[in-house]
Amino acid sequence: MYLQGKETRNRIPDLPDATDVHGSITKDGKCGVSVLFLGESTVAGVGAESHRTGFAGSMSESLSHSLKCDVTYEVIAKSGWTAKDLYKRLNDWKPYSQYDLIVIGLGGNDSFQFTSPSKWQSSIINLIDTIQSKYPKSPIVFCNMPPTYDFIAFPPVLQKRIGGMTEILRLALAQTVMDLKNVYFNDERISLLAWSERHDLEPNPSLYFSDGVHPSTLTYQIWGKEMVEFITRLKIII
Repeated sequence: MYLQGKETRNRIPDLPDATDVHGSITKDGKCGVSVLFLGESTVAGVGAESHRTGFAGSMSESLSHSLKCDVTYEVIAKSGWTAKDLYKRLNDWKPYSQYDLIVIGLGGNDSFQFTSPSKWQSSIINLIDTIQSKYPKSPIVFCNMPPTYDFIAFPPVLQKRIGGMTEILRLALAQTVMDLKNVYFNDERISLLAWSERHDLEPNPSLYFSDGVHPSTLTYQIWGKEMVEFITRLKIII
């Protein structure tokens, strides 16, 4: 696994994070919603030309369409961050804006590093406590865990082991937030085959990746849309 991991890492291109960390979707709506996106490489827009076409922009676009509101967004994310890294980054953070929604995408790097469920849960609790101390009224929504078992850049052994680790952390996250007020987790396992059927797309896994690991623009669009459907279904923002 170690040798395969090194070989796989050397094959994956080093794609940059998106740099346009502030954005807005203007629909001339009668209301405005502000969203803060936090997380690892997927939230950092790796694989997209900008956040506008990455996860933050795609979800904000879908949210604006669903709510018929203008949406502004900010992104604090970095490729390689674990839940612990994000918590440390926010620990001394002094926010200068108000947010109606906080969206968090994590789990890939903690799976790669085989973070134990107990350490993962501890970091998640610290992260939630830190955010709620600054924004006690803002709903916090955790995105689905990444589909590591489908990463086409991984050989079968890594797909199985890391995919299994992601599933362990998914269950641990669901348990952690289960009884927390104003905290939500879209714990549906992402299935690329189900996505293809649901959105009438060719069942070709390569469509969903920019480099075999990180999402393509298409994936960001679908993921953002499905997260908005989750949020509106639970009436997290009214």
